[in-house]
Formats: sequence, C-alpha cells, structure tokens
Amino acid sequence: MASAPAQPEYDLALRATIIWAGLSAFAAMLFALPLILGAPYVLIVEHRDALSFRNVALGTFAAVLGLILLYMVFCNTAESVVAVWRWDGYLDRHWQIIRRTLRTHLGILLVFSAAGLSLTAFAVLGDGQQANGLILFAALADALFILFQLSQPCGINYMVQHAHVVPYFDKKVGEIDTFCHGQSLARHGTALDEAARSLGVTPLSAFGWNDDMDHEKVEWHEPSEGLKTVNALLLVVQRGELAWVDQEAIAADLKRVAHALTRAEERAIQFSLLLRHEGGTSGLEWEARQGTCF
Repeated sequence: MASAPAQPEYDLALRATIIWAGLSAFAAMLFALPLILGAPYVLIVEHRDALSFRNVALGTFAAVLGLILLYMVFCNTAESVVAVWRWDGYLDRHWQIIRRTLRTHLGILLVFSAAGLSLTAFAVLGDGQQANGLILFAALADALFILFQLSQPCGINYMVQHAHVVPYFDKKVGEIDTFCHGQSLARHGTALDEAARSLGVTPLSAFGWNDDMDHEKVEWHEPSEGLKTVNALLLVVQRGELAWVDQEAIAADLKRVAHALTRAEERAIQFSLLLRHEGGTSGLEWEARQGTCF
C-alpha cells in the first residue's frame, strides 16, 4: 500500500466503490437466481411429462448464464474494491474521477436491472406459452447484463491501476517519451507532493490537473518552474531517501518528465500536467485539444 493516503477524497471513493460493489452484487443475485432456480424448474420439472430437448437446453442455458453472472460479478467487484483499497496514494483528482465514473455506472446499472429483471420475472413466473417463449429473450438480456457487469469492474480496475501523469504542452515539443509512462507519479502523487513541500519546491499537483477535454481552462506554466520540482524530487529518489518499493520506476518517470521540460524550455513552450486514465488515444482527441503531449 502507498505510504500517504489522499484524504478525504480517497475515503469517499473507497466508500462509493464498496456501495457500488454491493449494489452490483445484489442486482446480479436478483437477476441470476430466477434463472438458476426458476428456469430449470419451469422448463424441465413442470414439463417432465412432455420433456423436449428445447426445454432442457433452454433451462440449462439460463441456469449456466446465471451462475456465470454471479461468479464473474462477485470476483470482479471484489477485485475493484481491493484495487481501490490497495492504491491509496493517488491524488484527490484521481479519486474524484473514480467517483464520477461510479455514479455513471450506478445509473446505467439501475436502468439495466429494471429492464432485465422485469423481462426475467415475466418469463420465469408468467403463465402460458408466451411466458415460456420469453425465456430465451430473458437469457439474452441476462447475457447483455453480464457483459455490462463485467465491463464495469474491468473499467474501474483499469482506471485505478493505469492512471498516469503526463506533461501537456501548448505547442509540439518533439522527441519526448512521456505519454505512455507516468504511472508511478500518479500512484505516489500524494507522497510526492508532500516530499516537494518538505524540499521547499512547488508540488507537482500545482502544475495540473485542469483538462480542456473536460471543458476546464488549462493553466500553463514555465518549464523552468516544473524542472525545479522534478529535479529536486529526482535527487531525493535517487539517494534512496524515500522508502518506496518502485523507486526505480519513479526515477525513470521523473527523468522522462525532466527531459521533456528541458526541451520545452529550450523552445519557450509552456506546460501543464494531465492526469490521464485512458491507455490509448486517437487523432480526433488531438484535433479537439488545445495542446499536445508530444
């Protein structure tokens, strides 16, 4: 676990993750149990006198989907909670983004749950051939629900573990290698800020995190000011004065940022810092952005 938790946003994000995980698991149980228990009973037991391959196949298919849903949701939501609990050294900005994502996921979860549960309940508990015919549609709805449920924790895990800090420039710098790195700077953001303050230099967070893609005004800074902070932190890390397991990764990320800021200073290019959670990018993003990370 990181050495310095980000308060109070970290506590709020952890609480929101636990609530989201609990509601997701509860929704999965409501959605899956009728398929696990009800579908085989209705399709197989109640029709045992005129048992058909179709009924057996549909009942088995529904039950298996329900079991997969429960297993996957329980495993992945637990992994998400552990990921948030374990990496508590991120800055407040990171946890604010996590909470915003969780709110969106919860809203979609409620819509999916209401639609899926209604269809499943009518198919399993209804009377007549029409209700039996809806079993397949209920199973398909369950499959879509599984995909959505799996995408949620995978997205949360990815955001928590792959957040990275990258320099953002008002003009192209060229010949820099920072865009796919910076994970350690994000992971230890709180501790790095505390170290910077103890050294009497500006914290890294003071150079970010406004993002024009979120309709925020980017505040540009002189590279020389950023270099003072990065070089001071790099010196401390290289001396081993901060007892972190991944000191080599932190030093490597700081060196990349220092190189980029040095080139920017030579070209009179201003910079800011971005906290990104996306692993990839596209040309459309950079057409919409004011600046560049390259």
